[in-house]
Amino acid sequence: MKKYVLFFLIQTFFFCTSFIFCGCSQTTIENKYPNKDKEKDYYHGSILGEEGIELFSSSSEKNTQPSSYVNEILWQAAMRAISFAPLDKCDKNSGIISTEWYNLPKIPREKFKIIVHITSSQLRADGFYVKIYKKIRTPNNQWINTPTHKETAIQIEEQILKIARQIKNNAA
Repeated sequence: MKKYVLFFLIQTFFFCTSFIFCGCSQTTIENKYPNKDKEKDYYHGSILGEEGIELFSSSSEKNTQPSSYVNEILWQAAMRAISFAPLDKCDKNSGIISTEWYNLPKIPREKFKIIVHITSSQLRADGFYVKIYKKIRTPNNQWINTPTHKETAIQIEEQILKIARQIKNNAA
């Protein structure tokens, strides 16, 4: 009798688990994250307001320091100088401008990426630098990193300085 009860319990267990697993295999789960429509309903901000709390200062002492420590003329010049390539990221607060990988029409087997980093709030020739990355397509269609000529980055730096000079002269 105990054998039959044990056999019945084991058989019931396997039947129930197979029923559960077979039933679950046909359900589809839709991944709706992130939901852009619901995100619009929420305001992301601070409970302290836009400017926060000022401690130990009077209302007449306002901070006249700009929020960005990047030179505006260098920023505009860099944006104009690399406008021939599609932009990937532009962060004025950190001073970084990055292009997407792009191909020159004359050289389809090579692609380039340019990063300009403005490091100064003053209009100086050493207040920024340019980094260029290059990839070449192999015969089996894989892209490999290759070194670039330093002269190419120098040419773009000179172009940025030339445009910055024009912007400054036009403003004066």
